[in-house]
Amino acid sequence: MSSRQLVITAFAILAAGFALSTPARAQKSDDLSALDQQIGPLFQKGLYPEATVLAERYADLAKAKYGDADPHYANALSWLAVIAQGRGQYEIAEAQYKRILAIDEAALGMEHADVGRDCNNLGLLYQELGRYAEAEALYDRSLAVTEKALGPDHATFASRIHNKASLLRLQGRYGEAEPLLKRALALTESAPNPEPRDVGKTLSNLGRLYLDMGRYADAEASHKRALAIFETAFGPESLRTAFSLNDLATLYQAVGQNAEAEQLVQRALAIRMKMLGAEHADIARSLYVLAGIQEKQGRVDDAIAQYQRALTMQEKTLGPDHADAAATKTSLAVLYASQSRYDEARALLESAVAIQEKALGADHPALATSLLPLSELYRRQGRPDDADRLFKRARTIRKASLTEVPVFFATNRKRDPDAKSVDFGTDSESRLTVGSASLTILKEDHAAVPALPPGSPKKAEEGDSITDVTRLSIPRLDVQDEAGVIKAARQQLQSAQVFKNQALIFVHGYNVSFESAVRRAGQIAYDLNFDGPTFLFSWPSRQSYLSYFTDRETVDIAIEQLKGFLQRVVVPLNAAKVHVVAHSMGNMVVLQALSDMSDFDPSRRPVIGEVIDAAPDVAPDVFGQFAAKIQTGGGNLTVYASAADKALWLSKWLWDRPRVGYISGDVPELISGVDVIDITSAGMAIFAINHDVYASSPIVVSDMRNIIGGERPPDKRTKEFSAVSSERGKYWIFHALSEKLEAMPPAPKGTP
Repeated sequence: MSSRQLVITAFAILAAGFALSTPARAQKSDDLSALDQQIGPLFQKGLYPEATVLAERYADLAKAKYGDADPHYANALSWLAVIAQGRGQYEIAEAQYKRILAIDEAALGMEHADVGRDCNNLGLLYQELGRYAEAEALYDRSLAVTEKALGPDHATFASRIHNKASLLRLQGRYGEAEPLLKRALALTESAPNPEPRDVGKTLSNLGRLYLDMGRYADAEASHKRALAIFETAFGPESLRTAFSLNDLATLYQAVGQNAEAEQLVQRALAIRMKMLGAEHADIARSLYVLAGIQEKQGRVDDAIAQYQRALTMQEKTLGPDHADAAATKTSLAVLYASQSRYDEARALLESAVAIQEKALGADHPALATSLLPLSELYRRQGRPDDADRLFKRARTIRKASLTEVPVFFATNRKRDPDAKSVDFGTDSESRLTVGSASLTILKEDHAAVPALPPGSPKKAEEGDSITDVTRLSIPRLDVQDEAGVIKAARQQLQSAQVFKNQALIFVHGYNVSFESAVRRAGQIAYDLNFDGPTFLFSWPSRQSYLSYFTDRETVDIAIEQLKGFLQRVVVPLNAAKVHVVAHSMGNMVVLQALSDMSDFDPSRRPVIGEVIDAAPDVAPDVFGQFAAKIQTGGGNLTVYASAADKALWLSKWLWDRPRVGYISGDVPELISGVDVIDITSAGMAIFAINHDVYASSPIVVSDMRNIIGGERPPDKRTKEFSAVSSERGKYWIFHALSEKLEAMPPAPKGTP
């Protein structure tokens, strides 16, 4: 969920017990003490106006008793700062934190422990606002002051290390963050009486770091250990347990185990509703996460309902101008846009942009996440100037983490004459149209990290996150002549550093629109870190599951068009290798075209490297015939198959014949010389089609990258794969992080 993360509020940090230093318990009069004890519960319940009234009275009494230059008064002001931050009133919060720091510096000295606390709290605010350089400077100062005042073994010092590491993780500086978190964990565990809260919070952050790094097994181990600690120390229905459940759910969602993720989020939601009441900002956050999971499962109506429910709750509890409400509006708008509900999406996005500009400022990284989809909508609705203006603004804000990926396309779809921008419909035509598109991909958590130069290989610490195709923007899509496409593709081929002198072709399956195919091609290229030219061959799918046989007839025409495209556009590139990723019915187009071309003179056909057959909707005997001819020409084939693929289950029923991509028995359909991998565990959602798991599981995508790199066999290149020997031959099987949640107790009663 990193790309769609809600703005972290002060309350979220405080309630988790992770970072924020709350007002110290200095000696006070009875009136002051009574007020202090009343503010906390109101704040935790999200009753910010009521808490503010008491906090102002508390500050006034402290000022009258001690004066406005006394640390007791600074301590009282901290409640006003914390509440303002929780309400999204960031200018007020900043002013209060700065005032508190100035008072304590003057009264206590520059090296007092309370000054270290004040620097930490102001740093947390700047981190929330995306002002990472200022936050880091304050964290560094807080660390130095705290270490000198309290010692390097103090629990507070470990907490400060923890906060610095959290900031580094947000910036993608994983190699720096990991040793700090390990040091914080060692300090807390070695204390005479380790505080379970501190041990658990550091394990939780290690889990988040390992998720970002693509170390999924390590992330799972850390989160499960943290969850066990919180359940034991605070109870199975505590708020800390709920936070830990959400962490584990985020991990399972990231690797495509949405059923497990939903189970955990539902349990966390029930806990929060029981502890916080039916309407609270944290309830809205749980609903937001739940909506994202349901969206991934294809449960569009459920997801929309959850987003709407979360938005209503946020506007009521936080106010209509809070950044959290803007984030929910953006996610709901993107979902609406994916359903062609463009007017509703535009209204939400325009509102989100206005809120973020007011609440966060004109340069906040979160603003770009709303500007990009709004730019995309303007382009689709025939407002190119407005679209370009917003795109350039988003690029300026997030230039360090915004990547533009070129995709060259060829299609025998008929161009839609009524479209306000370049688009192709569902009818076919005899000629092939070629052109290029530029896709924009925004990695939200790495706003302050310098972008890698084009073609730079991914570092081991960067992980393998999956790009959400619905969050991609297409700022440019142009029709060109073949000569122009060849020239541009050749330039990219020659400049490639990771996959030198190699090209990639993606062919989609049925029930796919042209723009969806463009997005998928860009996502695959980006997630594979493929820096050579990426081509999309798009054939005219009817974009309906009910048009299956119509699409099947269209495939026969597309085969000849693909062969012509390969000869006229791809062959002239003289690439050392051309790799192909084909999905579903697109496999029939690819396999027959490559099989036919294997008889051509070498000068008239590309040099085929790897052919990745994802969920191939092809009968085993037909697949075997084509595969044998492709192999004689030097190509290698890998099949990803699943027993949970409902689309191929339907295809098997319609044809009354097995499909290579669908596992109907204990063993997949095995093809001689072809690596067949059972990826059922990568996507088993009950309500989803589970037909595009190959591009939505980070582990499978990582395996695809290794395939193109020439690594074999599967169990050697990907540790999550195990070899299986059967009477029919050898194949491989993917093991999910947790095949079942055997250690998870049932959700409490009242789960919505």
